[in-house]
Amino acid sequence: GGGGGGGGGGGSALVISTKGGGGGAQFIVPRPGNGLAVAGALQGKTVVLTGIFPELGGGMGLDLGKQRAKEMVERFGGRVTSAVSGKTDVLLVGAEPGMSKVTKARAMGGRCMLMNLDQLAAKLHVGLALPDSGTSGALAVTQGVVIDSFSAGYKLAPSNGGVNGLAGGGP
Repeated sequence: GGGGGGGGGGGSALVISTKGGGGGAQFIVPRPGNGLAVAGALQGKTVVLTGIFPELGGGMGLDLGKQRAKEMVERFGGRVTSAVSGKTDVLLVGAEPGMSKVTKARAMGGRCMLMNLDQLAAKLHVGLALPDSGTSGALAVTQGVVIDSFSAGYKLAPSNGGVNGLAGGGP
């Protein structure tokens, strides 16, 4: 399974400032070996990403944040797939998530945990494993995810038979 990357210079953490927020809140990307973070914390977990991750860089239309989120999951031994399925353990919810992925994950009745980046990072930073799917711990994490708004590109309009309106010419 491929060798690990080379060691960083003296274990420096990747710190990304997020614009706005009180006093420039910073998101610190967890890395195995930094603090209590453990390399295999996500071993055996299948993770799907939805939305954008401005904390990690890139805005609308830019995949940088999503790419960095994927790298973070993989660095901890997790596997990132593109679609929610029966094998999905975690749906990592960013800003403006896709309604279809969230709906599908929620319909799995606790089998798939919804988490946001802060929740995942908090666990990884202190070396905690994620709660097992379907447990009360997983349910508590899922309930902590608040989604303000879904991606406008994927609103399901009943008038067009539930097809996403990405390609439709709106008003």
